[in-house]
Amino acid sequence: MKSYKNTIVIIALIIIFAFPIIIATNFNNFASSTNESLIAEINSNLKGAGYWNLTDSPIVIDDSDPDYSWSKTASENDWCSGIGTLNNPYIIENITIVLTNSSWSGIIIKNSQISFFTIRNITVHIAGYGSGSAGIKLENTNKGTLTKNKCPQISSGIFLLHSDNNTISGNILNKNILGINLRYSSKNTISGNTINDSTYGMFLRYSSNNNISGNIVNDFLYIGYHQGIYLSSNSNNNTISGNIINEYYYGIWISGSHYNTLVNNDMNECGLIIIGSIGVFRSHHIDSTNLVNGKPLYFYIDEIGLDPSNFTNAGQVILVNCNDSLLLNLNTSNGAGISLYYCNNNNLSGNTLNGNSNGIYLRYSDNNTISGNDLVDNGDGIYLSSSHKNMISGNILIDNSGGIDLDYCNSNNLSGNIVNNGNFGIRLRDSDHNTISNNTANNHWDYGIHISWSQYNTIAGNIANLNDDYGIWLYGNDASTILDNTVNYNKIGIVIGNSESITISKNTANNNSDSGIHLYTHSNSNTISNNTVNYNGEFGIYLSDSDNNIISGNKLFGNNGCICEVSCQGNTFSDNGDCAIIRRGDSGNLIPGYDLFCLLGILAVTVIFISKRLKKS
Repeated sequence: MKSYKNTIVIIALIIIFAFPIIIATNFNNFASSTNESLIAEINSNLKGAGYWNLTDSPIVIDDSDPDYSWSKTASENDWCSGIGTLNNPYIIENITIVLTNSSWSGIIIKNSQISFFTIRNITVHIAGYGSGSAGIKLENTNKGTLTKNKCPQISSGIFLLHSDNNTISGNILNKNILGINLRYSSKNTISGNTINDSTYGMFLRYSSNNNISGNIVNDFLYIGYHQGIYLSSNSNNNTISGNIINEYYYGIWISGSHYNTLVNNDMNECGLIIIGSIGVFRSHHIDSTNLVNGKPLYFYIDEIGLDPSNFTNAGQVILVNCNDSLLLNLNTSNGAGISLYYCNNNNLSGNTLNGNSNGIYLRYSDNNTISGNDLVDNGDGIYLSSSHKNMISGNILIDNSGGIDLDYCNSNNLSGNIVNNGNFGIRLRDSDHNTISNNTANNHWDYGIHISWSQYNTIAGNIANLNDDYGIWLYGNDASTILDNTVNYNKIGIVIGNSESITISKNTANNNSDSGIHLYTHSNSNTISNNTVNYNGEFGIYLSDSDNNIISGNKLFGNNGCICEVSCQGNTFSDNGDCAIIRRGDSGNLIPGYDLFCLLGILAVTVIFISKRLKKS
């Protein structure tokens, strides 16, 4: 009996000690089984949700090629599903594509015009900005939806070529050359995308009837002449609405395109530029719901007698074929300033224009007065193209890239302006019969005043000092007058190149690091007279390859060299004081009497030679 009880006790103890071990073992087995099942379930769910990494494996679908068609692609790849109907479109989603060849595109869809499809949640990285490469490219393709994709640092983030009726929405496109690029593509909807720091946020060429709305386009890098939304080359009948464009050099640029509608766009530190004929301007619908820095953009066509009440709190002003109007005391800064196209007899006075792509811009506009305006830190302060008989006076232009710039402009009067601290002060190209008088053009990286390929201009009474290159520079000019100007502390005071019949008189050209007055490259038949040219680092007056000029009555003192000719003929010098002339090249010699010296030397050698022959005989 006692033995039986002992046996029971032993069995009980064994059970007591063994039970925890059994429980622990079973729990571990259960936990392990559960974890394996959970992992399997997660993997299954991931497979079902679909997320794939494709390295150097671009996706190409060409519905004209059975080997690359939608149906074959969907049947063979887990990352593609659907059957291409409206209710069950083909879907490519949740893929990261990394390409080391910069000429490749991440996804290319070609010749797909019947099937509905969606490309979403795709990230494409391409090594470099290969020409023609894109994150996602549609070619000859319709009925696609591209949404919530990321395509950074590529030539084109999204590229549509000959592709219509597609939707591009909710994508993030950063640091591309072209964020969204459309060519020959129409009737597309582009909405709710965010585009950052791309050279062109959106670029449309030969693309019409597109709806561009609710996008955010930023250029926080602010490098170069970048454009937020760019329409060119007959991109017509597009609607651009409700977009926010920040800090581009040009917010919206429209060139050679018709019948576009711009409403409710918000441009900050940028504005609107339009290029084209008067018919192009008249075709567009642009109203004051568009804002520049939170203030209305005023776009008027075919108006007469506008006054300050028509420009209340203006952020930007564009006038087209508007005459006899007053634009007074406006502050249109940090946008695109004031632009006049085909406008005559207007008065722009007392305005403040700072930090614009262009401060004041006139094209095909005559007999306007631009006076007493303050322009600081613009691209061009005042720019005129094909505009005549305008008065530009008493303006202050400081720290602009270009000061006052005229192309193909005749009979304008530029007087009493202060134009300091920029790339250049005053520049005229292909412009005749203009008067530039009593202006100050100092401290420029290039030149104070420059006139090229022009004639019959008068440059008088100006001050052009402390410019890194030239005070006054004429090239390709004829029959112009440079009179009574002060050009000190430049590299060269007055420079004349490839010009004839220029009168340079009564100017002061002192303390320039090179020469005071310099003629070069076929500058012939000019007159340099009665100038004061002192203390220049090289020569007072320097002539190179320039013939038949008259240099007379000049005061030259303290220059490193007085007058120098290089490869010149027929120049005459008189009454220039006690001034030595150094001649080099074809014009003469390094040493006065050099020709006679050579002749005597040759004669002496000949005499010696003949004497020796006579002695031998």
